[in-house]
Amino acid sequence: MKKGKKEEKEKKGVPKRRRRFRPWVTAYRAFGGRIGRIIPAFRDLQPNLFKAGIRISFEAYVSLILLLFIIGFIAGTVGMYLTSTYLLPTLLPSSITLTLGVGLICGLVAFVTTYSYPSIRASGRAGRIDTYLPYLANYMAVLSASGLTMEQILHSLIAAPIAPEVTEEMRTIVRDIDLLGLDTLKALEDASEKTPSKDFSELLRGISETVRSGGELTPYLKKRATWLISQRAIKLREKLETLSLVSEVFVTFAVAAPLIAVVLVTIMGMLGGLALGPLAGPAVIYVVIYAGIPLVSLLILLVISSVLPKRI
Repeated sequence: MKKGKKEEKEKKGVPKRRRRFRPWVTAYRAFGGRIGRIIPAFRDLQPNLFKAGIRISFEAYVSLILLLFIIGFIAGTVGMYLTSTYLLPTLLPSSITLTLGVGLICGLVAFVTTYSYPSIRASGRAGRIDTYLPYLANYMAVLSASGLTMEQILHSLIAAPIAPEVTEEMRTIVRDIDLLGLDTLKALEDASEKTPSKDFSELLRGISETVRSGGELTPYLKKRATWLISQRAIKLREKLETLSLVSEVFVTFAVAAPLIAVVLVTIMGMLGGLALGPLAGPAVIYVVIYAGIPLVSLLILLVISSVLPKRI
Protein backbone atom coordinates (compact mmCIF):
# COMPACT_ATOMS: atom_id res chain seq x y z
CA MET A 1 0.00 0.00 0.00
CA LYS A 2 2.80 2.41 0.95
CA LYS A 3 4.65 1.68 -2.28
CA GLY A 4 1.48 2.32 -4.26
CA LYS A 5 0.98 5.70 -2.59
CA LYS A 6 4.61 6.65 -3.22
CA GLU A 7 4.30 5.73 -6.89
CA GLU A 8 1.12 7.81 -7.18
CA LYS A 9 2.88 10.81 -5.61
CA GLU A 10 5.83 10.41 -7.97
CA LYS A 11 3.49 10.23 -10.97
CA LYS A 12 1.70 13.37 -9.80
CA GLY A 13 5.01 15.21 -9.56
CA VAL A 14 6.00 14.33 -13.15
CA PRO A 15 4.59 16.86 -15.64
CA LYS A 16 2.50 15.31 -18.37
CA ARG A 17 3.59 15.87 -21.96
CA ARG A 18 1.12 17.78 -24.04
CA ARG A 19 -0.01 15.93 -27.08
CA ARG A 20 0.34 17.91 -30.27
CA PHE A 21 -2.65 18.17 -32.52
CA ARG A 22 -1.92 16.21 -35.67
CA PRO A 23 -4.66 16.69 -38.28
CA TRP A 24 -3.43 13.79 -40.42
CA VAL A 25 -3.93 11.43 -37.46
CA THR A 26 -7.52 12.66 -37.05
CA ALA A 27 -8.08 12.34 -40.79
CA TYR A 28 -6.71 8.79 -40.86
CA ARG A 29 -8.95 7.77 -37.97
CA ALA A 30 -11.95 9.15 -39.86
CA PHE A 31 -11.20 7.94 -43.41
CA GLY A 32 -8.33 5.46 -43.12
CA GLY A 33 -10.52 2.41 -43.44
CA ARG A 34 -12.67 3.84 -46.25
CA ILE A 35 -10.12 5.02 -48.81
CA GLY A 36 -8.95 1.68 -50.13
CA ARG A 37 -10.70 2.14 -53.47
CA ILE A 38 -9.31 5.59 -54.22
CA ILE A 39 -5.73 4.94 -53.05
CA PRO A 40 -4.55 3.87 -56.56
CA ALA A 41 -5.56 7.30 -57.92
CA PHE A 42 -3.01 8.95 -55.59
CA ARG A 43 -0.05 6.64 -56.23
CA ASP A 44 1.97 9.38 -57.93
CA LEU A 45 1.81 11.30 -54.65
CA GLN A 46 3.81 8.73 -52.68
CA PRO A 47 7.30 9.41 -54.13
CA ASN A 48 6.77 13.15 -53.67
CA LEU A 49 6.24 12.61 -49.95
CA PHE A 50 9.69 11.02 -49.69
CA LYS A 51 11.32 13.72 -51.82
CA ALA A 52 9.63 16.50 -49.85
CA GLY A 53 10.81 15.09 -46.53
CA ILE A 54 7.23 14.84 -45.23
CA ARG A 55 7.28 12.15 -42.55
CA ILE A 56 3.63 11.15 -42.83
CA SER A 57 2.37 7.81 -44.06
CA PHE A 58 0.88 7.76 -47.54
CA GLU A 59 -2.60 6.66 -46.40
CA ALA A 60 -2.68 9.33 -43.66
CA TYR A 61 -1.83 12.08 -46.15
CA VAL A 62 -4.56 10.96 -48.57
CA SER A 63 -7.00 11.01 -45.64
CA LEU A 64 -5.82 14.54 -44.82
CA ILE A 65 -6.54 15.64 -48.40
CA LEU A 66 -10.12 14.36 -48.15
CA LEU A 67 -10.61 15.98 -44.73
CA LEU A 68 -9.41 19.38 -45.95
CA PHE A 69 -11.62 19.11 -49.03
CA ILE A 70 -14.68 18.56 -46.81
CA ILE A 71 -13.67 21.38 -44.44
CA GLY A 72 -13.10 23.76 -47.38
CA PHE A 73 -16.47 22.88 -48.92
CA ILE A 74 -18.35 23.42 -45.64
CA ALA A 75 -16.48 26.66 -44.83
CA GLY A 76 -17.04 28.07 -48.35
CA THR A 77 -20.72 27.15 -48.37
CA VAL A 78 -21.43 28.58 -44.91
CA GLY A 79 -19.37 31.71 -45.59
CA MET A 80 -21.11 32.39 -48.89
CA TYR A 81 -24.53 31.80 -47.34
CA LEU A 82 -23.84 34.24 -44.50
CA THR A 83 -22.41 36.81 -46.90
CA SER A 84 -25.32 36.67 -49.34
CA THR A 85 -27.95 36.58 -46.57
CA TYR A 86 -26.70 39.03 -43.95
CA LEU A 87 -23.60 40.96 -45.05
CA LEU A 88 -24.18 41.85 -48.72
CA PRO A 89 -27.75 40.84 -49.56
CA THR A 90 -28.14 43.55 -52.23
CA LEU A 91 -24.90 42.86 -54.08
CA LEU A 92 -24.98 39.07 -53.73
CA PRO A 93 -28.54 37.75 -53.90
CA SER A 94 -29.06 34.47 -52.11
CA SER A 95 -28.73 31.55 -54.53
CA ILE A 96 -28.34 27.85 -53.82
CA THR A 97 -26.31 27.37 -56.99
CA LEU A 98 -23.92 30.21 -56.15
CA THR A 99 -23.58 29.08 -52.53
CA LEU A 100 -22.82 25.47 -53.44
CA GLY A 101 -20.56 26.61 -56.27
CA VAL A 102 -18.44 28.77 -53.96
CA GLY A 103 -18.28 25.90 -51.47
CA LEU A 104 -17.17 23.49 -54.19
CA ILE A 105 -14.52 25.95 -55.38
CA CYS A 106 -13.18 26.35 -51.83
CA GLY A 107 -13.10 22.58 -51.41
CA LEU A 108 -11.26 22.13 -54.72
CA VAL A 109 -8.76 24.84 -53.77
CA ALA A 110 -8.04 23.01 -50.51
CA PHE A 111 -7.81 19.69 -52.38
CA VAL A 112 -5.43 20.97 -55.08
CA THR A 113 -3.30 22.88 -52.56
CA THR A 114 -2.85 19.87 -50.29
CA TYR A 115 -2.29 17.52 -53.21
CA SER A 116 0.36 19.72 -54.84
CA TYR A 117 2.10 20.73 -51.59
CA PRO A 118 4.54 17.76 -51.54
CA SER A 119 5.68 18.41 -55.11
CA ILE A 120 6.06 22.14 -54.38
CA ARG A 121 8.05 21.45 -51.23
CA ALA A 122 10.15 18.84 -53.04
CA SER A 123 10.88 21.39 -55.77
CA GLY A 124 11.95 23.91 -53.12
CA ARG A 125 14.22 21.36 -51.45
CA ALA A 126 15.71 20.46 -54.82
CA GLY A 127 16.46 24.13 -55.52
CA ARG A 128 18.19 24.60 -52.16
CA ILE A 129 20.23 21.42 -52.68
CA ASP A 130 21.24 22.50 -56.18
CA THR A 131 22.38 25.87 -54.79
CA TYR A 132 25.03 24.22 -52.61
CA LEU A 133 25.76 21.25 -54.85
CA PRO A 134 28.88 22.69 -56.61
CA TYR A 135 30.41 23.52 -53.22
CA LEU A 136 29.46 20.08 -51.93
CA ALA A 137 31.17 18.35 -54.86
CA ASN A 138 34.30 20.47 -54.39
CA TYR A 139 34.36 19.72 -50.68
CA MET A 140 33.97 16.00 -51.33
CA ALA A 141 36.81 16.17 -53.87
CA VAL A 142 39.08 17.78 -51.26
CA LEU A 143 38.20 15.13 -48.67
CA SER A 144 38.73 12.36 -51.21
CA ALA A 145 42.12 13.79 -52.21
CA SER A 146 43.16 13.78 -48.54
CA GLY A 147 42.76 9.99 -48.46
CA LEU A 148 39.40 9.56 -46.69
CA THR A 149 37.14 6.68 -47.60
CA MET A 150 33.63 7.26 -48.90
CA GLU A 151 32.07 6.37 -45.55
CA GLN A 152 34.39 8.81 -43.74
CA ILE A 153 33.50 11.50 -46.26
CA LEU A 154 29.79 11.02 -45.54
CA HIS A 155 30.36 11.32 -41.79
CA SER A 156 32.40 14.49 -42.33
CA LEU A 157 29.66 16.07 -44.44
CA ILE A 158 27.14 15.78 -41.58
CA ALA A 159 29.21 18.15 -39.44
CA ALA A 160 30.08 20.46 -42.35
CA PRO A 161 28.44 23.94 -42.54
CA ILE A 162 26.26 23.11 -45.53
CA ALA A 163 22.57 23.65 -46.25
CA PRO A 164 20.21 21.80 -43.86
CA GLU A 165 18.68 19.92 -46.79
CA VAL A 166 22.08 18.53 -47.84
CA THR A 167 22.93 17.64 -44.24
CA GLU A 168 19.60 15.82 -43.91
CA GLU A 169 20.31 13.81 -47.07
CA MET A 170 23.75 12.85 -45.78
CA ARG A 171 22.35 11.98 -42.36
CA THR A 172 19.84 9.64 -44.02
CA ILE A 173 22.61 7.87 -45.93
CA VAL A 174 24.74 7.46 -42.78
CA ARG A 175 21.69 6.18 -40.87
CA ASP A 176 21.09 3.52 -43.52
CA ILE A 177 24.72 2.45 -43.27
CA ASP A 178 25.15 2.50 -39.47
CA LEU A 179 21.70 1.43 -38.27
CA LEU A 180 20.22 -0.57 -41.13
CA GLY A 181 23.50 -2.22 -42.10
CA LEU A 182 23.37 -1.30 -45.77
CA ASP A 183 26.45 -1.30 -47.92
CA THR A 184 27.80 2.20 -48.62
CA LEU A 185 27.20 1.92 -52.36
CA LYS A 186 23.70 0.51 -51.83
CA ALA A 187 22.87 3.39 -49.46
CA LEU A 188 24.08 5.90 -52.07
CA GLU A 189 21.93 4.29 -54.76
CA ASP A 190 18.84 4.31 -52.51
CA ALA A 191 19.42 7.97 -51.66
CA SER A 192 19.77 8.83 -55.36
CA GLU A 193 16.24 7.52 -55.93
CA LYS A 194 14.68 9.42 -53.02
CA THR A 195 16.35 12.82 -53.33
CA PRO A 196 14.32 15.56 -55.04
CA SER A 197 17.39 17.00 -56.83
CA LYS A 198 18.18 15.45 -60.20
CA ASP A 199 21.77 16.71 -60.16
CA PHE A 200 22.35 15.40 -56.64
CA SER A 201 20.88 12.05 -57.69
CA GLU A 202 23.28 11.87 -60.63
CA LEU A 203 26.19 12.80 -58.35
CA LEU A 204 25.41 10.00 -55.89
CA ARG A 205 24.85 7.50 -58.68
CA GLY A 206 28.10 8.54 -60.35
CA ILE A 207 30.03 8.12 -57.09
CA SER A 208 28.56 4.65 -56.64
CA GLU A 209 29.39 3.58 -60.19
CA THR A 210 32.90 5.04 -60.01
CA VAL A 211 33.73 3.23 -56.77
CA ARG A 212 32.09 0.00 -57.93
CA SER A 213 34.07 -0.04 -61.18
CA GLY A 214 37.34 0.64 -59.37
CA GLY A 215 37.85 4.15 -60.80
CA GLU A 216 39.43 7.12 -59.07
CA LEU A 217 36.92 9.17 -57.11
CA THR A 218 38.81 12.47 -56.83
CA PRO A 219 39.05 13.24 -60.59
CA TYR A 220 35.37 12.38 -61.00
CA LEU A 221 34.33 14.76 -58.21
CA LYS A 222 36.48 17.58 -59.63
CA LYS A 223 34.99 17.19 -63.11
CA ARG A 224 31.50 16.98 -61.66
CA ALA A 225 32.00 20.14 -59.61
CA THR A 226 33.20 22.05 -62.69
CA TRP A 227 30.18 20.86 -64.66
CA LEU A 228 27.78 21.83 -61.85
CA ILE A 229 29.22 25.35 -61.68
CA SER A 230 28.73 25.84 -65.44
CA GLN A 231 25.18 24.47 -65.27
CA ARG A 232 24.35 26.81 -62.40
CA ALA A 233 25.46 29.82 -64.45
CA ILE A 234 23.19 28.69 -67.31
CA LYS A 235 20.23 28.24 -64.94
CA LEU A 236 20.71 31.72 -63.49
CA ARG A 237 20.54 33.24 -66.98
CA GLU A 238 17.35 31.29 -67.71
CA LYS A 239 15.78 32.48 -64.44
CA LEU A 240 16.55 36.10 -65.30
CA GLU A 241 14.77 35.67 -68.65
CA THR A 242 11.81 34.06 -66.88
CA LEU A 243 11.59 36.95 -64.42
CA SER A 244 11.43 39.47 -67.27
CA LEU A 245 8.53 37.49 -68.76
CA VAL A 246 6.77 37.32 -65.36
CA SER A 247 7.05 41.10 -64.97
CA GLU A 248 5.30 41.59 -68.32
CA VAL A 249 2.55 39.18 -67.30
CA PHE A 250 2.10 41.03 -64.00
CA VAL A 251 1.70 44.38 -65.73
CA THR A 252 -0.80 42.89 -68.17
CA PHE A 253 -3.05 40.94 -65.80
CA ALA A 254 -2.66 42.79 -62.49
CA VAL A 255 -2.58 46.38 -63.75
CA ALA A 256 -3.99 46.80 -67.26
CA ALA A 257 -6.66 44.06 -67.25
CA PRO A 258 -8.42 45.16 -64.00
CA LEU A 259 -8.52 48.80 -65.18
CA ILE A 260 -10.02 47.79 -68.52
CA ALA A 261 -12.55 45.51 -66.77
CA VAL A 262 -13.65 48.24 -64.33
CA VAL A 263 -14.06 50.79 -67.16
CA LEU A 264 -16.04 48.36 -69.32
CA VAL A 265 -18.33 47.31 -66.46
CA THR A 266 -18.95 50.94 -65.52
CA ILE A 267 -19.80 51.95 -69.11
CA MET A 268 -22.05 48.95 -69.66
CA GLY A 269 -23.80 49.64 -66.37
CA MET A 270 -24.48 53.24 -67.41
CA LEU A 271 -25.84 52.14 -70.79
CA GLY A 272 -28.27 49.48 -69.68
CA GLY A 273 -27.11 47.46 -66.74
CA LEU A 274 -24.91 44.44 -66.46
CA ALA A 275 -25.48 41.15 -64.71
CA LEU A 276 -23.31 38.07 -64.76
CA GLY A 277 -25.60 35.45 -63.30
CA PRO A 278 -26.42 36.43 -59.71
CA LEU A 279 -23.77 39.20 -59.74
CA ALA A 280 -24.94 42.71 -60.50
CA GLY A 281 -22.76 45.42 -62.09
CA PRO A 282 -21.28 46.87 -58.85
CA ALA A 283 -20.68 43.36 -57.52
CA VAL A 284 -18.56 42.55 -60.58
CA ILE A 285 -16.35 45.55 -59.84
CA TYR A 286 -16.01 44.49 -56.20
CA VAL A 287 -15.06 40.96 -57.26
CA VAL A 288 -12.42 42.30 -59.68
CA ILE A 289 -10.94 44.72 -57.13
CA TYR A 290 -11.09 42.67 -53.92
CA ALA A 291 -10.70 39.15 -55.34
CA GLY A 292 -9.26 39.26 -58.85
CA ILE A 293 -6.32 41.61 -58.30
CA PRO A 294 -5.16 40.01 -54.99
CA LEU A 295 -5.38 36.50 -56.46
CA VAL A 296 -3.42 37.44 -59.58
CA SER A 297 -0.82 39.26 -57.46
CA LEU A 298 -0.53 36.27 -55.12
CA LEU A 299 -0.09 33.93 -58.08
CA ILE A 300 2.64 36.15 -59.54
CA LEU A 301 4.42 36.26 -56.15
CA LEU A 302 4.30 32.47 -55.93
CA VAL A 303 5.79 32.17 -59.41
CA ILE A 304 8.54 34.66 -58.55
CA SER A 305 9.36 32.89 -55.26
CA SER A 306 9.63 29.56 -57.10
CA VAL A 307 11.83 30.99 -59.85
CA LEU A 308 14.06 33.39 -57.92
CA PRO A 309 16.82 31.62 -55.96
CA LYS A 310 16.98 32.38 -52.25
CA ARG A 311 20.77 32.60 -52.42
CA ILE A 312 23.14 33.04 -55.35
